[in-house]
Amino acid sequence: SEGRLDPEQVVILKDFRDYLSAKKSGLNRFTQMSPSWRGLLEDVRKLSGSQSLSLSSENANAVLRDWFFEERYICLQLSEHLKAEVKLHVPRKYLGGTGSVLRFDDSMVDLTQHLTLQSRFIVPNAADSIHLKVDLGQKKIEVSMWLQAPKDIPTTKGRIGWLMRMLADVDQEFMSQILIHCSWRRKSGQHVFSLSEIKSWKGIIPRDLASVSITYFEIKMICDDAVGFRSPIKFVQKTELLV
Repeated sequence: SEGRLDPEQVVILKDFRDYLSAKKSGLNRFTQMSPSWRGLLEDVRKLSGSQSLSLSSENANAVLRDWFFEERYICLQLSEHLKAEVKLHVPRKYLGGTGSVLRFDDSMVDLTQHLTLQSRFIVPNAADSIHLKVDLGQKKIEVSMWLQAPKDIPTTKGRIGWLMRMLADVDQEFMSQILIHCSWRRKSGQHVFSLSEIKSWKGIIPRDLASVSITYFEIKMICDDAVGFRSPIKFVQKTELLV
């Protein structure tokens, strides 16, 4: 962090960062998916019933490689925006040796069988990692984070108020994209509310849960612009904006 560097080192690092961001450096940012993106979406469209994509799909292979580039670029963007080092969450089994190959293979299974691309980003001092999920079947991008409700606030009303204070400054243009998933103790499943609904919480809590406090919130932002999703350029732009 800058607090551990002397002023001269800070200036040098900032100049180096600016150089890497400049076109003359020759280092280009990731701006779009390859042509295989449209091909893969067409392959997905042709699936029927419980069919899945082939593990040998050239389109899926190319798209997954693009996605791995996009993951790294999002880490750089978040690090620059937050002025803190944001890292990609990589499970231990994928570290070292042939781990990167294993991670690619497992991600291919997820992509071809479940039609999803998923990543997690570790943000310093955040309550949880940021979970990014792309659903190719539904043409939907989701970004989410889990928050444990504060144990020192006993009531559901108080815990919702605690959450709303943190979300008080959400830009109006994003209001319709935000959903709050609420989990209760001793109750399986979740109840989902829009941000507008939960701001006026009265009457939305199921009667059988009125006396039981919420234990977890999942804050989720969703982009389901199917037209933009199909564009190799707009898909990258919308993903990065949502994150």
